[in-house]
Amino acid sequence: MIAQDIKETGFIVIVTQTENKWKNIRKAYMTVKDHNSRSGNAPKTCKFYDELNEIFSKSSSITPVALASSKRKTAVSTTVGNDYSSDDEIFEEVEADRHSGKTEKKSKKGKKSKLNRELEAWSKTLCEDAEKRELAREKRHEAMIAVQNRKIAAFTAVMNKLLEKL
Repeated sequence: MIAQDIKETGFIVIVTQTENKWKNIRKAYMTVKDHNSRSGNAPKTCKFYDELNEIFSKSSSITPVALASSKRKTAVSTTVGNDYSSDDEIFEEVEADRHSGKTEKKSKKGKKSKLNRELEAWSKTLCEDAEKRELAREKRHEAMIAVQNRKIAAFTAVMNKLLEKL
């Protein structure tokens, strides 16, 4: 029915496109509504939130009459934009006071914590070990080259003797 009304306006759509669009709009509304119902969250909104709220608020699937679960609901991701690929334009986050709930880490100059000192010592030890391994690898490589050069010299000497006999 909606697809037919849209076709009458001149746009070419099929029923499945309309259904998918409606499902994505409903998911977006539900995500925003669930996010806003949790305490401590900054409020979010989406385009046409008030109209969608008016439509869906009467539906028992959105606002159930009673809940029969004794388990707590697990937290759902609050990133709204990535889940709705074609409907990204629907969402607009409300700019809430972003600085009220967040703490910023300030670097302290001067004293280093015990953990930082231990990490620096560990890092230094790792670097020294890596240098030792690299030197040992270079020595092995040089020894292999020396052995190969001796083999080449011996092979050349044998080949020269054979050529002299011919």
